[in-house]
Amino acid sequence: MNAFHGQLGAEWLRFRTPRWVAALVLWAGCAGAFAVAIAGDHTTCTPADPNVCGPDVAGGWAIGVLIAVLVLAAIAPVLACLAGLAFSIPDALFDPEAAARFAFGAFAVLCVGLGWVVLSRRRAQRRVFAASEVTLPVVASDSARFMSGAVAGRSLVLLLGFAGGLAMYHQRTTTEAMHLRTAQRQQAVVTSVDGSNDVIAVRLADGTTRRVDVLDTGPYSLASTTPVLVDPADASWLRLVAEPADFTMWLSAASCCALLLLTVLGWQAVGARARYRLLSSSAVGVVVRVSIASPHRVNIHFAEPGSPIAVASFETVAAQHEIAAVCAPVPAQSSDPWRYLREPNLQEATVIGDFADAGWVAVTSPRGVLLPRTTLRVTSSRALGSATPSISSVGRRLTRRKTALDASTLSARTVYASDPAMTVPELPMTVPTTAGSRRLLGWLMSVVGLLGSAVLVAISGRATRHWDSCLSARSGSWSAR
Repeated sequence: MNAFHGQLGAEWLRFRTPRWVAALVLWAGCAGAFAVAIAGDHTTCTPADPNVCGPDVAGGWAIGVLIAVLVLAAIAPVLACLAGLAFSIPDALFDPEAAARFAFGAFAVLCVGLGWVVLSRRRAQRRVFAASEVTLPVVASDSARFMSGAVAGRSLVLLLGFAGGLAMYHQRTTTEAMHLRTAQRQQAVVTSVDGSNDVIAVRLADGTTRRVDVLDTGPYSLASTTPVLVDPADASWLRLVAEPADFTMWLSAASCCALLLLTVLGWQAVGARARYRLLSSSAVGVVVRVSIASPHRVNIHFAEPGSPIAVASFETVAAQHEIAAVCAPVPAQSSDPWRYLREPNLQEATVIGDFADAGWVAVTSPRGVLLPRTTLRVTSSRALGSATPSISSVGRRLTRRKTALDASTLSARTVYASDPAMTVPELPMTVPTTAGSRRLLGWLMSVVGLLGSAVLVAISGRATRHWDSCLSARSGSWSAR
């Protein structure tokens, strides 16, 4: 049975595909395709044919699939590529606009290429340890369940989102239909055009002036007339005949929630099947070292001592006492400032299953078995030679160099009389800086996220109007199919 270290471990890590790279590629490709499609669509709203800028149900459902692509890109890039193909192939074949056909045809090619790269690199990871297939005695965990509480909660939220989207769409369209049944048509005069805010002002037959949000101010000029609909029973209600109200954004939300809900439930079924397969057939076995990352997450390390950095992790269905029996127990919380610099307490175990990124694996040892709830996720691409040295590895290196050190320097000494257990590690030592830089990056990302949220809140008043503009610009294309 092979061990996860040396050349095999470095080669296994070399075929890792960072998920953030796949997510950025999909996000950029989706944004670029949508921008090209919108820029190349020169459809003009006209009262002669309100359907040009009117609501399109099929388009609303389709936009939800595109939103799901953006969500899945950072979680499951292969599924995101499949969802991208489900949206882009019909658009590339049937869209009457040449710009949209080209944009989403290119996006479909991007999805195919990215999916092939990710899957091929995962196959290469499997081949690294393919020769070590063994049959191991595995006993199922008593804690194995089809769905955890967290997954059930997410499923409930998505189900409520789906039902809420449909309910809101039904409520808004029903209310709009009631207004349309009693509405009266009249000619209104355009008194002002605000192109920067996509707003025009019109003077009605009774002399009152109303400001109306529009998708594009181009078709409207000063002193021109445009037909409008007004409801005598509701003075606040006004619609341009050329731009009917569009509430399909609620269908987009419902479509996205439905697709994500199917993904969550399907993933649970795939996980149950994977656990059954691990218990009933032979699989690849690799010797590793493991530790506890969180109450239900297990870290996988190189089998070679002196490599404390976790290279992969997965969540398990096992209970906490079962995890502690296989992995090293989590040390009690302490105010010792040196605890972050010491090598974690790792236990040797065997990983069996599809040992590759996004594969289903189990951890087994003489002390128990940990079955997976989630797939394996590679968390670090560091090879053995570039791992941050631990305190013990620094000591071994100094010994090989035959460096003469005073014994009193290497021995630990008590630094706080109030806490005798708080000691300074053996000196000299190398302080790992990677964790600090990653924490700094995390803080920077948090600040950027807060600033981005503030910007989104500031422009929330215009978000719906731009959403309607995008949908309406595409609605003529979907309706013409």
